[in-house]
Amino acid sequence: MSHVNCPANTFAAQISVDPSPADAISAIKFSPYPDSAKLAAASWDKHVYLYEYIADTSGSSECRQLAKFESRAPVLDVCFGENDDKLYIAGLDWEVRKYGETSKTLRLV
Repeated sequence: MSHVNCPANTFAAQISVDPSPADAISAIKFSPYPDSAKLAAASWDKHVYLYEYIADTSGSSECRQLAKFESRAPVLDVCFGENDDKLYIAGLDWEVRKYGETSKTLRLV
């Protein structure tokens, strides 16, 4: 299980993600959309993980995995797209991929 430090003025000082990436995390992005509690983690294990932070009224919280996307090489960066269900990833395979309703692969030049 990995721990992720949250930016100031967010849900908690630290949250746990489970399952966590199997290798080093190269980037973590929190959704920029105000009503979203999602975060994405790019990893050297060739995957991007999409999590959602869930807190209940009793003070209990968890960060559950919503999706896991595989790449052909370690993933160096991730960002949210037009909404919090779309992700762009870039890795050592020299490609940028869009994951969401329609997945696309764009070749870097």
